[in-house]
Amino acid sequence: MPKQVRAFEFLGLGAVAIALIMFLSVSKQILSIGESGMPQGIVVFAVAATFGFYILLAVMVLVTARRRSNIAKWLLIALFGYAFGSAIGTDQLNPKNGFYAFASMGFYLCGLAAIYFLFTSESRAWFKGGVPARDASA
Repeated sequence: MPKQVRAFEFLGLGAVAIALIMFLSVSKQILSIGESGMPQGIVVFAVAATFGFYILLAVMVLVTARRRSNIAKWLLIALFGYAFGSAIGTDQLNPKNGFYAFASMGFYLCGLAAIYFLFTSESRAWFKGGVPARDASA
């Protein structure tokens, strides 16, 4: 596996870890929503959907890096684009949000850097089935 694909995997899984930390940092607020009169089932569904999204992102990163899946690569880019677009449309990146905004920026920067490494010349050659000469032993 080329260095660039390893960098993609590292940054992609790092972005998922940052997203989990972000989610855990606001878990008290999420649980307090359920106590404010909103049906408990909706809160449980929202938490399960969020964890499901993070698991899907992690699986897509691993399938893209380990199985050379172009379908997973483009699905991952679409999911990341959707998340980034929804963050821009909301107040998520507002510096007034403190740690959450800082962590969100870290998530998106890691994700953008990971996607960059998918499109380097060595990564593209590796996804087409060729192994670069200097990484043939890996």
